[in-house]
Amino acid sequence: MRRGVVAGAVAAILAGCASNPAWRMSDPGGHLEIEARERSGRTCVEVGGRPEGCFDAVSLDGLAFSGDGRHAAYPARIGRRWVVVRDGTPGVPCDGIGAIALNRDGGRIAYAAFDGAAWRVVVDGRAGAPYDSLLAGSLRWSPDGGRIAYAAERAGRMRVVVDSVESGDFDAVGPVRFSPDGARFAFAGWSARGAALVVDGRESPPHEAISEIAWAADGRGLAYAARNGAAWRVFVNGIPEGPYDSVRDLAFLPPGDGAVGYIAESKDGARVVAGGNPGPRYDSIQGLVIGERSNRWGYIARDGSRADIVLDGVRLASEPWAGNLALGPDGRRFAYVAERGADVFVVDDRGAHPFDLLIEGSLLFLEDGRAWAGVAGDRRTKRLFLVVEGIPERRDFDWTEVARLTRWSGPGGSGTARGGDALRSWVAGAAEAWRRGHASARGTPSGVR
Repeated sequence: MRRGVVAGAVAAILAGCASNPAWRMSDPGGHLEIEARERSGRTCVEVGGRPEGCFDAVSLDGLAFSGDGRHAAYPARIGRRWVVVRDGTPGVPCDGIGAIALNRDGGRIAYAAFDGAAWRVVVDGRAGAPYDSLLAGSLRWSPDGGRIAYAAERAGRMRVVVDSVESGDFDAVGPVRFSPDGARFAFAGWSARGAALVVDGRESPPHEAISEIAWAADGRGLAYAARNGAAWRVFVNGIPEGPYDSVRDLAFLPPGDGAVGYIAESKDGARVVAGGNPGPRYDSIQGLVIGERSNRWGYIARDGSRADIVLDGVRLASEPWAGNLALGPDGRRFAYVAERGADVFVVDDRGAHPFDLLIEGSLLFLEDGRAWAGVAGDRRTKRLFLVVEGIPERRDFDWTEVARLTRWSGPGGSGTARGGDALRSWVAGAAEAWRRGHASARGTPSGVR
């Protein structure tokens, strides 16, 4: 393990640390805390400090938050039957509850319910068609929160259901990919014929395999990676690029001119291909990072004993080791984690900030792009603390909180981020709250402009 950068699997490192006496959990952004206590054999729940009731059982695995983190829903048992409790209000009883999905603002809800004979998806209180089973992790809202999709099985055949309309008849299906505006959808389906791409309900000729699907920001462009024989190619609006041994991190590059970027690997190494143009060869490349509201993109690549930081196709710097590249949403700023000898730093466009250790994957820019934040720590005292633009928060938090965020994936499609995304969402929410309090008490922190 590298000395100063603690990887996501921190649970073993944190074993034996203090735990809370009551069960409690916050949404990844830290907006809403849920607490449950056992009282006289029942489980009593509080959400945001408000009592929501006592139940015979509550399912932690089914807990879901809205995308903005301000609403929660969870399965609870009353007697022998289960209900979904949403913002304190129990729904219609049923025999079992599966995945729950709230849309971003919490105004709409969908969940899987078992009625003793079949599974149905209940959307805003209305039950859909019966199925033998529902594919775990497939229930999801479109980005605009207006459409719901899931994969279902009946008589051994799989189909995707979007707004109650079925598409496909396959042995297996992949997750639905909505366009950013929610108007269009695509997914891959597998059968004896091969792997087919289904776009807005229409099935394409099959390939041997399909791995990734990406939409352009305006929903007009579509790209996917497909294999025929031993060769992988990327199809951008139907036009192939390649061949390669493998393809990953497929995405449309900003500012929406139709150019696609991805990491292509062949026998001689790995390259980033941008707009059809292969970049320099490296031994390995970390994930492609794309600015949210800018025309910037970048990656960190390793070649021999050096790690190159590349922005917009140009090598910015080289380090002995580097990782966790972050770009400001407006593209003005960048930051990454670097190790130089025995020391670990956050390197940004203004300088280098030394730390004893950093939690890998926690570095990010806040929404306005003016400051970065992450989770740093002190090995000797076993302290973890939030750091914003190099300034440490004085209040410690439990190591177990980081362990939970890096370990808990959350229910599929619930609006709860998975794995490292959950950690970054938590860091973003905590940093914004800290910065507001710090600015009001002391003025704007030095270096945050």
